[in-house]
Amino acid sequence: MLTIILLMTVLVAHAQTQTYEATVVDATTHERLPFASVFVDGETSTISNAVGVFSINCKPTDVLRITFVGYNPLIEDRQSVV
Repeated sequence: MLTIILLMTVLVAHAQTQTYEATVVDATTHERLPFASVFVDGETSTISNAVGVFSINCKPTDVLRITFVGYNPLIEDRQSVV
């Protein structure tokens, strides 16, 4: 199971789009998961870096889908992880 830990919101831009930065970690071991895929409502995507950190532009109402090999996908709306 994947868990997202919110680090910070760093920028507010047009139409309430924000740059959202978080770390992908294992829910049990809290080990950081590098190179996890992160999708926003199927339109925008990114990959977490070597230490599990990612940054993506999205609205507070957007849904994040995070996948990592060997784990079940995690689907979270942005408001539930803030």
